[in-house]
Amino acid sequence: MSSYHDRTIFSVHWSREGIIATRAADDAIRLFSESEDSSVDEPSYRLLLKKEKAHAMDINSVQWSPTG
Repeated sequence: MSSYHDRTIFSVHWSREGIIATRAADDAIRLFSESEDSSVDEPSYRLLLKKEKAHAMDINSVQWSPTG
């Protein structure tokens, strides 16, 4: 997943539905799902959404809402 961000990934969080959210020092948020061609030894992911400049200030973590 690091190849999808320009800088260090600070935070990763999995949703109950298996979607992964990442937040990095490039001020971007990305959403991923596991690819159908993944294996147990080599999981791979496909990019679902990218949001450049997701926030005006630094974002240190990302987390799914437990109620939403």
